[in-house]
Amino acid sequence: MKAPLQAIEIAPDPQIRLDIILGKKKITIREGHRDYREGPVMLCTHIFPWAVKTTITSVRHTTVAEVTEDEFWADGYGTRMEMLKDLKKFYPSLSMKSAVTVICWGDIQEGFYTDIDNIYAFAKENNLDTSYI
Repeated sequence: MKAPLQAIEIAPDPQIRLDIILGKKKITIREGHRDYREGPVMLCTHIFPWAVKTTITSVRHTTVAEVTEDEFWADGYGTRMEMLKDLKKFYPSLSMKSAVTVICWGDIQEGFYTDIDNIYAFAKENNLDTSYI
């Protein structure tokens, strides 16, 4: 049986979207135990017409206190407390005891947003640094 297409809503921040396109961000930590499974997924935003396709490679249900150092580093956080502080912007009642789901994905499938000319145009349009592309 073919796996259903899942979706993960990504913050519309242009830097986050560029990091996803470039493969620098391949993880998200979400409040609660979410029913994501390994298989195809669309990463999208709710504000801009932006979506890319990839594959979920792992899903782990845990608590904030048990998110591994590798996981919070991969999501751009230097410390667990920095992760908690940032996640509280989206989930105000989050605590160290809160349940979370750690979702990892692979490379973005080739398409409009992975074309190098479109990557540079997106970065320029959003005043993002292109020196590491």
